[in-house]
Amino acid sequence: METKRLTEVAFKATFTAPMQEVTGGEGDVVDIWEYVESVPVGDLGDAGPPAEEVSHVWRDAYDRYDHVLFPLRPDHTYLVIVVDLKNRCVHGHHVLDLGVLYGTDAGT
Repeated sequence: METKRLTEVAFKATFTAPMQEVTGGEGDVVDIWEYVESVPVGDLGDAGPPAEEVSHVWRDAYDRYDHVLFPLRPDHTYLVIVVDLKNRCVHGHHVLDLGVLYGTDAGT
């Protein structure tokens, strides 16, 4: 399966505040499991592999995209699968490191 690694700019374009948590909500919009299994290990950098369970699902304020988060190592790092809700497909993926993003120690 073909995958698409989103740049920081492309990933941020799918984020519209306030994001709403929809974890466990209305069910799967798109079957993402084949996509998750196809993400190249090199795209994960030093992290990996992703957990086999979804941690959280966040929806942007305009109901355009879902961000499906899979925990990685180190802590506070996630493989984010971005789902395009209108076209009912996977838009791409991004590794989100909250420790780097917010300047905190990822291990705490």
